[in-house]
Amino acid sequence: MGCGPSQDIGSNGNAPTDRGGKKAANDRKQRIHVEERENPSAYHNTEDVHALVTEILQGNVEIKCPPNAKIVRIFTSSTFTDTEHERNALMERVYPKLKKFCQERGFEFQVVDMRWGIRDEATDDHMGTELCLREIEACQKLSSGPNFVTFLSERYGTRLLPRKIDADEFESIMSHVTSEDGKELLDSWYKKDENEIPSVYVLQKISTNLPEYKSDSDETKGQAKNTWWSVSEKLRRFLSQAAESVFRSDSRANKYKYSVTEHELNKGIVEVGNPDKNCFWFHRILTDVDAQEAEDRRLLDRFVESGDSEDDAKGLLDSLKTEKIVVKLPKDSILTYNVNWTEKGIDPKHVSEHKEYINQLCQDFEEKMKERISEGIAGRIHSEITDPLYEEVAQHAAFCQDKCESFQGRDNVLKPIENYLKSNKNNTLVLHGMSGSGKTSVVAMAAKMARRLISKDTVVILRFLGTTPDSCNIRRLLYSVCRQLSKAYGDDEDTPDALKMLIRTLPERLKKATKERPLVLLLDSLDQFDAEGDARKLSWLPLELPEHVKLIVSTLPDKEYECFPILQSLLDDEHFLAVPKLETSDSETILQSWLKMQNRRLTSDQMNALVQACQQCPLPLFLKISFDEACRWSSYSKPEESQLKTTVRDVIINLFERVEMHYGDMLVSRALGYVTAGKNGLTENELEDILSIDDDVLNDVYQYWTPPIRRLPPLLWVRIRAELSSYLVDRGADGVRVVSWYHRQFKEAAQQRYLPDQKTRQLIHANIADFFMGKWADGKKKPYISKQGVKGESDRLVASQPLVFGEDSYNLRKLSELPYHLMQSEQLQSLKDNVFLYLDWLYTKMKAMSLRHVFDDFRAASAKYPDDTDIRLVSEVLQLSQEALLIDPNQLAPQILARVVQTKKLQALVSQAQNPKFTCLLPSFPFLTPPGGPLLRVVTGHRDNMMGLDISCDGKLAITAGADSSVKLWDVESGYELKSLEDVGLEVNNLKFCNGDKHFAVSFKGAINIYQSSNGSQVARLCPDGESSTASVPFAVGGECSEKLFVPCQGVLKMIDLKSETTVKEVTDDFLDERYWSCYIQAKGYVVAYYNTLLGRKMNLLQVVDMSAESPAVRTIEPYPKTKTPGGVFQTHPINALVITDDRIIVSNMVENGLKIYDIKTLELLKFIEGSKRDMSARFYLTQDMRFITFPNKGRVCVWDLNTETRSNILEHPFPIYNTATIDGHNIVTIGIDNLMRIWDRRRDDPDARLPRRDWQSHKAPKTASDDDDEKERELFADLWQIPGDQRHIVAYSKQRTGDDCAVTVWDTATCKPISRTSVKSPDGLRWSILDKNHAIGVVGQRIKIIDFVTGKITKVFHGKTGGEWASLVKNRTEIVAVTQGGRNLKIMDVASGKPLAILRHGTTESRHSSPVAYFNCDSEDNGRNVCSILEDDLLTWYIWDVNTRSLKCTLKAPGTPDKSSMVIRESTFSSNCTYFCCKYKENKDINTDVAVWNTLSGQLTHRLKHEKQGSVSSIVPMGDDKLLVSYCEKATDIVLWNLSNGERLERLPGHSFRHVDKLLLTSDYRSLLSYQSFSAKEREFIIWDMETRAKVAGFTVEENSVIQLAQDGNVVVVGANSIGSIVSFTLHGDDVTKFEMPKNDSSIYQAAAKEIVLELVDPANDEKDDPDDMDSDFDSDED
Repeated sequence: MGCGPSQDIGSNGNAPTDRGGKKAANDRKQRIHVEERENPSAYHNTEDVHALVTEILQGNVEIKCPPNAKIVRIFTSSTFTDTEHERNALMERVYPKLKKFCQERGFEFQVVDMRWGIRDEATDDHMGTELCLREIEACQKLSSGPNFVTFLSERYGTRLLPRKIDADEFESIMSHVTSEDGKELLDSWYKKDENEIPSVYVLQKISTNLPEYKSDSDETKGQAKNTWWSVSEKLRRFLSQAAESVFRSDSRANKYKYSVTEHELNKGIVEVGNPDKNCFWFHRILTDVDAQEAEDRRLLDRFVESGDSEDDAKGLLDSLKTEKIVVKLPKDSILTYNVNWTEKGIDPKHVSEHKEYINQLCQDFEEKMKERISEGIAGRIHSEITDPLYEEVAQHAAFCQDKCESFQGRDNVLKPIENYLKSNKNNTLVLHGMSGSGKTSVVAMAAKMARRLISKDTVVILRFLGTTPDSCNIRRLLYSVCRQLSKAYGDDEDTPDALKMLIRTLPERLKKATKERPLVLLLDSLDQFDAEGDARKLSWLPLELPEHVKLIVSTLPDKEYECFPILQSLLDDEHFLAVPKLETSDSETILQSWLKMQNRRLTSDQMNALVQACQQCPLPLFLKISFDEACRWSSYSKPEESQLKTTVRDVIINLFERVEMHYGDMLVSRALGYVTAGKNGLTENELEDILSIDDDVLNDVYQYWTPPIRRLPPLLWVRIRAELSSYLVDRGADGVRVVSWYHRQFKEAAQQRYLPDQKTRQLIHANIADFFMGKWADGKKKPYISKQGVKGESDRLVASQPLVFGEDSYNLRKLSELPYHLMQSEQLQSLKDNVFLYLDWLYTKMKAMSLRHVFDDFRAASAKYPDDTDIRLVSEVLQLSQEALLIDPNQLAPQILARVVQTKKLQALVSQAQNPKFTCLLPSFPFLTPPGGPLLRVVTGHRDNMMGLDISCDGKLAITAGADSSVKLWDVESGYELKSLEDVGLEVNNLKFCNGDKHFAVSFKGAINIYQSSNGSQVARLCPDGESSTASVPFAVGGECSEKLFVPCQGVLKMIDLKSETTVKEVTDDFLDERYWSCYIQAKGYVVAYYNTLLGRKMNLLQVVDMSAESPAVRTIEPYPKTKTPGGVFQTHPINALVITDDRIIVSNMVENGLKIYDIKTLELLKFIEGSKRDMSARFYLTQDMRFITFPNKGRVCVWDLNTETRSNILEHPFPIYNTATIDGHNIVTIGIDNLMRIWDRRRDDPDARLPRRDWQSHKAPKTASDDDDEKERELFADLWQIPGDQRHIVAYSKQRTGDDCAVTVWDTATCKPISRTSVKSPDGLRWSILDKNHAIGVVGQRIKIIDFVTGKITKVFHGKTGGEWASLVKNRTEIVAVTQGGRNLKIMDVASGKPLAILRHGTTESRHSSPVAYFNCDSEDNGRNVCSILEDDLLTWYIWDVNTRSLKCTLKAPGTPDKSSMVIRESTFSSNCTYFCCKYKENKDINTDVAVWNTLSGQLTHRLKHEKQGSVSSIVPMGDDKLLVSYCEKATDIVLWNLSNGERLERLPGHSFRHVDKLLLTSDYRSLLSYQSFSAKEREFIIWDMETRAKVAGFTVEENSVIQLAQDGNVVVVGANSIGSIVSFTLHGDDVTKFEMPKNDSSIYQAAAKEIVLELVDPANDEKDDPDDMDSDFDSDED
């Protein structure tokens, strides 16, 4: 439980460091130490709060802190008979609204109404008053805002007998009872209990003397009830009259005459110091009751106290109102209602005035509560400590105090801990012991002792794992511990969120400990971690501790919890301390101490029974449960009532049986069954709601009475909870407090008793699932059949269960619990409808929790329903889309639509994805890898290139290495990252599993590290070539059980034994004298082979050695002898691939690509298997059975089958792959240049999982993409061109990956169908500018031509030739600008005539400037007015030309020297009004480029736009007259909007996730921006930005980079999808965007062509001829 005041107090809760304030701080600490223990809520002074925060964060576990739960908890006090209508109306109409109001603000809302719906049986034990007062206290402690409301009206209320009376007091009263009948009656109902100290008289249960009180017969029960009321009234009068005589005016007499209501009001209002903000009185006054006739008194007495009561109830009521409540409460906390009496009393159903009164009451109650709740929440934020760190630390401190309070003995354990704390050792201490042995209490005592044993300035950080939300999960635990370390040591440094960064941060934070301020870190119950992050594998646990640091952890020794065996493998025996069973002497000492603390004693027989039982089971848990049971024994208990069981399980079951007997088997079994069945426990509100929809429970509770509202009376669970208060705890889960079993033994016993069989479990889980689905929420009436067989239906008023309560306030409870309970209740269809096939669920859980949590749900479901196609397909969609969804969950719907080919299988999900609520870009049809095929999952993790890969022998684990110096351990089946090792070393170049997969080895410059496969912990570091070596270390793994490493070193091959970590054998080899660090080496058993492609003349040699020989000798094979070329030059072809089987050595290279197979013993060449010239044979990987070899072959996996001696190219990737690994040739893992690891099963070949081709040919003869055409080159999109005046259509330029074949296709972006296609042969590709709807201008050789790309004809050839590669359209596409024939100037040509109009000369006629044009550009793609150009020999000068005047406008000179260390980069642009000219610029020897800005009117350089992080310019695009968009790369990857007039940055767009973008496309109105990367395999997301808000609108991640264009006035994003040979149109969808409707009718000039047209661009006969009237030939010919 957290504490109150705000976190922004002074130094953020850090230790005060000023000398002047030290004494004051110490004084405050001292005052807190003394006074805070007495009143934890007393401190609101800022300085006191500072001191409290400081002490708690530094680990003072003895300070009591006020609670800080996010709860609004209100106790409602009223008399029983006269406020039924008010309480029912509030429950039906107001409480649900307040619950929702609080939920939207992240708070729970609870109402405690102890009057509503309580049967007479619940009064049997007379605990009602005590429980009410206890609940009031809890409300006062926990509630933020209001905590007490009374409806006191004209009834004083029931006066109950005191349950306990002090023995001396009772005997004094008895002495004043004059009636013998009174003495006899009191003596029969009050029994003296001498087990309580001091002794008390206890009121016996009603059923003790009146057993008929619990009869099943209504008549018998009614008679007993009447008898009891008569008896109790006599008892009360005897007691009150005698007490009046004994105490007279003494207040002790009050308890014998006060009603329960007055006791409540005293506790809730009168005795409260400042009740004005938290308490209310809704006061109803019946205005005309005094005029009622006597015959109406019976009804009236239900509402009004009569004035003739001999106990003066009316006088007591008046005094309570006028002398207590009115005095304590301010006027605005008292709301009064004057209501007229009717013959039926309060009757809102038939009396309109009463109905209006109820309506007004509900309205006022809602308004007042909302007002005070809002004030309470705001006050909590401003006046309390709301830092989650403080709340977390305070909760563990409170838990520690609870454990220490009852701790006794255990010196045999505490003494070694004391010695450890006082020692200079820096090792970890592990406490271990069986369940129930008391480990948690020992850890608590260790935390308490730390400051006393070491020093008062010792920092103590304590976590009882599993008791709070932040201690269940490894990431959240490390985050809170790292933050506390910073705060405790006076720092305020940032703490990372990512788990891998936290694992690196923890050891650094531990180094803050000093001699003056040492550190003790205690982590109890490592076995309590949840599964996330593989916390129980302990790879995060620092084993090497800095100086002045102690670490104590505890765990169960059971192997199933993983922790203990791992710790044993990492630590020596001296680091372990067993927590044993209790000694008999310890048990007796502890029991006597506990009895003293409880002010109790036992009779000698009872004590003997307790001690004997504890001797049978000497565990602290058993001792505690048995002691709690013994505390219920009275001195007058019968011997058979004082017996105990002798095992932990039996005493727990005995406890359950007693509670069932007392409160009813049905209620208890269901309540505790629900608590036990909860995935993470249940909140009190949830449990009450679930019990209220369980009609078995309600029929049992309402066996003799039907309430107006069919809900469980709150008091029933309160009483059960009170009975089990020592064993049920509030723990954190999903950000709230849930009820859960304190100990694992209780949960197991409860599972055995309350969830005994499949039928019961299904029923329990189904009811919980119904609740979390909201099946009976929001006014839905649930049908029922009562115990008497009467049918009905009623609103159970249970909490609504939306996925999101308010903005970004997620229903984490539903997201966490619902899938689990639907699975456990075997509701497969409901599971699919509400979870796995429900788009909003998937999206919300990703946003609120993580994609990993969603995968966890799918894993659990797949294990339970392995044959369900729907679950498998959706799971695979998410797995394949993992990279995109990690970037942005809003890609969920688009990724589904882009992958699901056969929509019938997932029709419901696809339909939802087509109409998402969240904003996203939806594709027109599937084009990404679909589910069901050979690709199972795609995994992302490394920040830079993935370089190495290996898998374990069982195929369950994989390891990868990245160029970012990281190594990652993966679970292959799930794709989960198990461990990330950062900063392993420079140039990680080899990694292998070894030691029978128990370890893996990683080599880098200078060393080889050995890690445990179970948790990634480093166990050894080997330096085969010496500590000083910085060379890379290649190695191979071999031996009997992969326990040997074979390492090439300088001139020698070493064999290292991993167990001893020593070199056990070595052999010299002069082959290793040079460049030994670049060897490629393989081993099988003890046979080792290696080659080196960097050894020049020796790169064709293979060295082979059998290291099992006593004197190993190196033998050499020359698989590829030198050959002589026709020119007489000798060529040496290197070896590029190698594997070794049991009896063969197999090599290959990238020239022949065949397999040369040698006998492993004789080295004789056995055979040669011919390969394909198209292959790239390298990095061979051999399967376990030595049948298959796999290797990366460009974008596919090549597989050799050594049995059949055949090869196949399979598993097409979007990018080249770097490495493969497989154990059987079927399940294959690959890594590629896109930084992704892919996991495949090549045996899967579902025809429905193939993408249909949508290219030109497919529309004529449809077919499906398949891996069968593995040798065929596919056509790739090269560019997409907009068509002037036509927003619907787009022109696509595509070409083969190799060769001269190109094509131009017109596509309809509305239908994504091709309209016409023209094929072209062009070795140089196509650089066309679209002129109009069917014409383009392009350069062919040296000719400029106009091409009709619809008819496939050349319609015009321009006069003369050009020396450039492209031409630009200007002046509304009526003219073009091109380079002159000689290449030194520019010329303007007329489009209509094809003739030159003017020459733009860079020099005068006389100078005949000789430098060729390096680059030119226009200010607009088709309507340019200005042209810029730059020359090859002067890269610092821009020439700016005016197209209209055909003249030089200005020259712009960049700063720098002309030695090419300074230069302008070709990319340039003009502002829209051409006032500014901008270009990339690199000055002198700067690594990075920036933007140079000139004013074209003045010709002056006005600004240099530099990124503050030294980012280098990637792309520049003008935005209006005075703004420029710049994308950056290198050290910055964002997009910046600059003001060109003043050079200031206007806005920064955060950029993309992985790499920079090089393409920026703006819509014509500048409202939207499209950004994407056109070539980097690592950055494949394109993003739409809103340039008014500068916010990301939506993005989409493709599998391979492609060309992208805007269409339909920027409403459509068009992507060239190479996977299907078609364009794909994307449009924005979502509730917050206006959906763009694609035009249906095509009124364009295009007609669907029947066949492809072939265009001949080159005219050999005429293209080479010179035109005699070409005006630029006269000027350039001499220089040419």
